[in-house]
Amino acid sequence: MTAVAVVVGVVLIALTTTDLLLTVLHPTRRGPLSQSTMKMIWRMSLTAAGRLHREAIVGFAAPTMMLAQLAGWVLGLWLGFGLVFAGYPDQLSSLPPGRTVVQALPEALYLSGASLTTVGFGDLVAENDVLQLLTVAEAGAGLAVFGAAIAYVLAVYPRVSEIRVMAGELACVRNDHEAAQLVANGGPSRLQALHHDLIQLDESTQRFPILYYFHSRDPEASLATAIHAASLITLQLRFATATEVLPTARWHGVLLDSAVTRVIEHFRHRYHPDGDSNSDWGPDDPEIDRRLRDLRRAATDVTGASAEDAPDRAALAGLLGRSHIFLTELERWHLYPHHPM
Repeated sequence: MTAVAVVVGVVLIALTTTDLLLTVLHPTRRGPLSQSTMKMIWRMSLTAAGRLHREAIVGFAAPTMMLAQLAGWVLGLWLGFGLVFAGYPDQLSSLPPGRTVVQALPEALYLSGASLTTVGFGDLVAENDVLQLLTVAEAGAGLAVFGAAIAYVLAVYPRVSEIRVMAGELACVRNDHEAAQLVANGGPSRLQALHHDLIQLDESTQRFPILYYFHSRDPEASLATAIHAASLITLQLRFATATEVLPTARWHGVLLDSAVTRVIEHFRHRYHPDGDSNSDWGPDDPEIDRRLRDLRRAATDVTGASAEDAPDRAALAGLLGRSHIFLTELERWHLYPHHPM
């Protein structure tokens, strides 16, 4: 029983520490415990929102995940060290000899909590040299976990605002004509800023996967709005805008296509691995001809110039398919209205 308590405690400490380090410090990895917790809370929120017909419930999912992560790290260390201390009941002061692990567990948890929170009342201490060093190590771990938790919260919420700002700036682009207007009037600087925003979005969501689960009640401030608008702008640049209007249109289109694709692929790999992997369009699909006509008609209406170069039909079909599938999945998971491509 003593050995089991110590082993379980060590394993719990190792799992908690690994999860904390991966979640807070690693640039692209996710802690296994945090990942499972986020998925579970998200699915529970979706189920509750569907049954109660209250979309607002989904909006509380991400804050609940944050609290669950922070509580999980603290509880994991508290219970882990407590089990290790309980494995040595005869080495805890103020306890009569012959106590079992179960009998010593309340006092061991008390000592663990006092050490973790650095309160250190001193009425119950470890008498073994190794356990005394362990209490010091737990105090250091307590300082680290509380500091990391504060840093984590302060790092995540500004990035939530960045995504909302990006979506708000692009909310004016809802169709081909509005995308053509932004391309024609925004100029290269606006397109470069959009490319930067997409790369920043990709890096932020890889760094902090919890960002995906922040649900905005306002669809115009959502991730779906940002990706939909960025895709429409990319379509205009790559396939519709006349180069006499914007000589760098095709170059900007390729850059944005790469950035949009990177964001979509990373999101689908992380959050929609079971979604449809097949594009709705092929290069020879009649729908491609219709969308190309719509794109170029919108560009001509806005700029008065027509694009004459032959389009890359495979690239057009690929971008349309990727964007359509991803937006359909994203809107289904976040209960947003559909954005047709």
